[in-house]
Amino acid sequence: MHYIVAIPIILGIMGALVGLLWLFAAGPEKDGGPDTNFFVIFGCIYIFFRVPRCADIGVVSRYSGGMLTLDAPAEILCDVIDSPVGRLLARVSDAALVELSFVDPSQAAALPPRDSHPVLMRTRQQLGEYFAGRRTSFDLPLRPQGSGFEMRAWDYLKTIPFGQTRTYGQQAAGIGDPHAARAVGKANGANRIAIIIPCHRVIGAGGKLVGYGGGLDRKRWLLDHERR
Repeated sequence: MHYIVAIPIILGIMGALVGLLWLFAAGPEKDGGPDTNFFVIFGCIYIFFRVPRCADIGVVSRYSGGMLTLDAPAEILCDVIDSPVGRLLARVSDAALVELSFVDPSQAAALPPRDSHPVLMRTRQQLGEYFAGRRTSFDLPLRPQGSGFEMRAWDYLKTIPFGQTRTYGQQAAGIGDPHAARAVGKANGANRIAIIIPCHRVIGAGGKLVGYGGGLDRKRWLLDHERR
């Protein structure tokens, strides 16, 4: 494991400390002035926003021994999987699937080299079984990355049974926000793990097929395949 000092975060901490020390030196009866207040406010705001952001992307490792350290960026391994709905790009990081997306034929020449990893092998195998009609659910470690609302929307998607559909309104109600049908549609569009997190199973009111990042033809094929 490689560690590096979180320089931007340390700078924010130092800014806040400089401002606080300046205020202390000025004494309780004096204002530190706008420059000092700027150091304090800027440092605190920077720390507040910067640390959670680093944690979201898996960078912050630990704070111990008086030093904040970062993990080296996780290695991302890829595989390209042929399927009846076109080629699929699978990405794995930290032994979990982080992406399964449809490949645009125009980008085929720019695809990354294929890697070998147990999760990639299991993904290829289980997708093969799914398309062959021998699998109705997936057993893979997933690590989707999104906001709290997006994660709730995606968790609901995983509860929709094979061969069934829900409307965006039902999905919104299912996550406790019945007026957020548009928002869940947007969250579904941000889903980067297609098929396995089955956003194709959500349809418009009245059964209309709407809103699928892979295209409505793929959405129709997947739904028809699951109904056979």
